Amino acid sequence: MAVAIWRRNRQKHVDYIGVTGSSGKSTALHLIAAALPAVRSMRRHYHLNYDEEDFIALIAAASRGARFAVAEFTASPVGTIEKRLPLVRPKIGVATVIGDDHYADFRGAENAAREKQKLIQALPPDGVAILNADDPLVIAMAEVSQARVVSYGTGPGADLMGREIAAAWPDRLSMTVAYDGNSVPLQTQLVGTQQTPSVLAALATAVAVGVPLADAAARIAATPPIKGRMNPIESRDGVTFLDDGGKATLWTLDAAFDVLRQARTHRKLIVLGHLSDYSGSARRTYSRVAKTALAAADQVIFVGPLARQARHGMDDDQKSRLHMFEDIVAARDFLFEMLRPGDLVLIKGSLRSDHLERLALAHAEEHNCWRRNCKKWHHCSTCHYRFEHLPR
Repeated sequence: MAVAIWRRNRQKHVDYIGVTGSSGKSTALHLIAAALPAVRSMRRHYHLNYDEEDFIALIAAASRGARFAVAEFTASPVGTIEKRLPLVRPKIGVATVIGDDHYADFRGAENAAREKQKLIQALPPDGVAILNADDPLVIAMAEVSQARVVSYGTGPGADLMGREIAAAWPDRLSMTVAYDGNSVPLQTQLVGTQQTPSVLAALATAVAVGVPLADAAARIAATPPIKGRMNPIESRDGVTFLDDGGKATLWTLDAAFDVLRQARTHRKLIVLGHLSDYSGSARRTYSRVAKTALAAADQVIFVGPLARQARHGMDDDQKSRLHMFEDIVAARDFLFEMLRPGDLVLIKGSLRSDHLERLALAHAEEHNCWRRNCKKWHHCSTCHYRFEHLPR
């Protein structure tokens, strides 16, 4: 730690960028790193527990010729942001979207916003706050910032504005972006309009530090999605999986289901794992989610120890299209028997507890690891166990 602080004190040439929010921050970080020149970033996107080692490694990497360094600031548990700020001391702060993530910690979006705005409060007077004008809880952070504010959004009040937004699968997210009298068309490789705030946040960050809008847009257009964040995985037989298995917080499900509702495809399936960040009983929550999912897809599969909670209150048609498995291997066998060329399959679960991406990887290419209760916090495509034959 002492060496990291010493290095950070010597890095007068590096501007640190902190990214926070309830949703979209990993993608925003990924796109900011792509849009800026000479940037270092936390590239361990699939390690969800950011700790001092990640920040220390970033500071060490930024010592090697970086102009910018970008880090993700998670707010859970309470006090985490305050603990990281003295080490990193960001000059630029980015806030994406506030929602009901980590409900057990914050008990609501307003409390989450108060915790996450500590990043914006800590910015110096010569810094920049990049704020989402479409989210009232985010744009309100301007009131507590002594830094210059650059807002982004889809409404006319934003400094950087996205319009003509479209993303009906198989089309990827596209838009026209306007800033300071200039506008550029942008065709991304991302899936779904819910990724719009992350794209606009990255572009707003780039123009705020002097990168021409057209240059930043071109870099983002060339950037693929990160794994576990609506990342398409194609199989040889024409089945497409949308891997959104990073987390399945309750408040983010509708946006994911909207991708399937709008999709132009042969048949739509949803595979759901462990749901998180909800209040009330699992029975009511899983049943309500199942009904919403069935309205968006032809077939819905729940996987995990709470899967059976989804069956309550279903009519005959819904029961015929809803399938529940406690074990991922049983779910795999059922799903693979059902799949046909042209199917679009949304995978939504928790990387921490489900690793549902294994279904897509196994169908698209060889994948042999089906261990239960895997505690690894990185994507299965990066794991050395994936090609090993392990006992169930």
